[in-house]
Amino acid sequence: MTTTDRSLPTIRLELADQRATLRLHEDALDFARALAETTIIAAAGAGDLAAGEKALGSNQAARDRALELALGADTTYQAFHAEVRGCQHRVERLQAEVDGARDLRRDQELEVRRRLIELAESGHPIEGI
Repeated sequence: MTTTDRSLPTIRLELADQRATLRLHEDALDFARALAETTIIAAAGAGDLAAGEKALGSNQAARDRALELALGADTTYQAFHAEVRGCQHRVERLQAEVDGARDLRRDQELEVRRRLIELAESGHPIEGI
């Protein structure tokens, strides 16, 4: 669908709705990440979170890396992550439509100005201005 198929206000409303949806999915992703990390840490420590932290690595960087790798295998987290990426793509696409519609409108305005200048320079009277 091109920007000429829908009005700019319609696209802007859709963009606002999609941004709200994105924020909801980002919140859900944050929760899914926290839950998955807790599960991963507990599993590494056989149910003991403190032992799990130590089992994942000797320092914070090592633990973070181990968690990132484990999150890559967590299907629930990955599903939420994919949904966020999809929403981000839709937001970017709608923003591009808004930008395109603005560019088109600006080009049309410049064309009207160009024609008015041509008329004025040719000596034709321009009424209503």
